[in-house]
Amino acid sequence: MLISELKQAADLAPFLKQHQWVLATFSANWCEPCQRLAAVVNRLSPQHSKLKSISINVDRHPELTRSYAVRSVPSLLLFKQGVIASRLSGLHNEEQLNNWLNQHITTPIE
Repeated sequence: MLISELKQAADLAPFLKQHQWVLATFSANWCEPCQRLAAVVNRLSPQHSKLKSISINVDRHPELTRSYAVRSVPSLLLFKQGVIASRLSGLHNEEQLNNWLNQHITTPIE
């Protein structure tokens, strides 16, 4: 899983179009559960090599936070071909997050 930090809001749409599966993590620097979830996502990276991951700071990108109806951090949005396939809020351990990803990614990631 390639993990990138969103620099400009305008970069999100092309990123979503470029990759079949994207995991977007909405978080904040001041949020301890967000930091812990980022570590979980990093540990899962080797298991989901084709899934691209992007971190979106809610304080830097409030327009994206509103447009995707993110109401709490951390929040995960799983996109398939640019469309939200699923969302998950709160801190989850590695097993829970891996199960969630496997449940929604029903076809092999190419």
